[in-house]
Amino acid sequence: MKIYDFVGVPNPKKLRVYLAEKGIRVPFEPVDILAGETRKPEFQKKNPIRGLPVLELDDGTYLNESLAIIEYFEEPHPAPPMIGTMSLDRAHARSSASPRSECCCVSRPSSRTRTSRSGARVRLRRLC
Repeated sequence: MKIYDFVGVPNPKKLRVYLAEKGIRVPFEPVDILAGETRKPEFQKKNPIRGLPVLELDDGTYLNESLAIIEYFEEPHPAPPMIGTMSLDRAHARSSASPRSECCCVSRPSSRTRTSRSGARVRLRRLC
């Protein structure tokens, strides 16, 4: 088992922090994004979307999303709980880790308004 990563990008860093907090040791193999290593055919076999991190399991299969890798380690190492113990806590962890939650732009006209808790329509401000 090993993890392919690159220091300096957010998702591998999130995974490294998680593993350090849990005390889980897994060997890391650096992949140089700047040199184009993720675009090579050998790496695309590991992750067709060419992202990092990638966890290579002992049976030769790969997990290629940071949250999926975290959940993979959370099952056999539940203490201390890092992504919640209840389904709602885990759902919040998943939603905050999704790529859509990291976007600050409102891109579609249909999503420029939302309903507040009181039921009133609120117009969203464009942030970028």
